[in-house]
Amino acid sequence: AEEDDVGTRQIGAASELGRDLRDVLVERAFPVSQWRLYDEADTIVALDDEEQARAIRPIDGADLAGADIVFFCGGAEQTARFIGSSELDGVVIDLGQTLALRDDVALVVPEVNADIVESAIDERLLATPLPAATALAVALSPIEQSVRLRRLTVTCLEPVSSSAGGIQELARQTGDLLSGREPEPL
Repeated sequence: AEEDDVGTRQIGAASELGRDLRDVLVERAFPVSQWRLYDEADTIVALDDEEQARAIRPIDGADLAGADIVFFCGGAEQTARFIGSSELDGVVIDLGQTLALRDDVALVVPEVNADIVESAIDERLLATPLPAATALAVALSPIEQSVRLRRLTVTCLEPVSSSAGGIQELARQTGDLLSGREPEPL
């Protein structure tokens, strides 16, 4: 391994976000010396890609010690399970928004506030905002630099897949409707 190579761990590697992150890091030839991927055993089994499933280890045996960067790509339970771990000594990057509302975590949108990345790395905790907030920040930042925005009203329609159990709930309600039953409200 090269001297500049990075020891990386990825929690939630079988999630859509985890798979996308891995693809981007490979595509950009991110210098990884040791790459360990973890997720829940039932999620690994459900993957369509057998090669990908073999690369992901069960989360119960996750070893975060010595990692330079730990990416959290899964749900809040996975992040909460590891965030206070004594073996977590690298930089944490939460892509699942679990840590986004904490005061001690830098919320980073590189196109808008790249200047805080270095100090955030020193603090070892970074997070990304929700995708809609990221898109708004990128779009509004140049406008805010030219004209002072006093008020902004935004309507954001989130996909059902962004909520826990959303897909299952949609499937249940769709089944009810197609069977002539009135879906039960949440």
